[in-house]
Amino acid sequence: MSSDAPSAGPPAPVPSLPGLGSTWYRRVRRSGRFACAGRGLVVLAAPVLPVFAAWCVGWFAAALTVRAYPGEVGARRRLEAHNGQSSTS
Repeated sequence: MSSDAPSAGPPAPVPSLPGLGSTWYRRVRRSGRFACAGRGLVVLAAPVLPVFAAWCVGWFAAALTVRAYPGEVGARRRLEAHNGQSSTS
């Protein structure tokens, strides 16, 4: 059996890459810690998220439906009383 392919010899050495020596195991362990920390943050934030979502929806609905906020009405009344002017609203 003749072949033009080169004969199989010892495998070529794999070049060493910087940072891929014995530190890969520490990196894997560190990423696992980050994943656990992320899960911990989700567990802590989960009870707050419905409240935050309700606040956002309420604020958005108020921005679309309320013509003037109570603070604006109070400020307008105070200015009218101080200046003695009347407005159209």
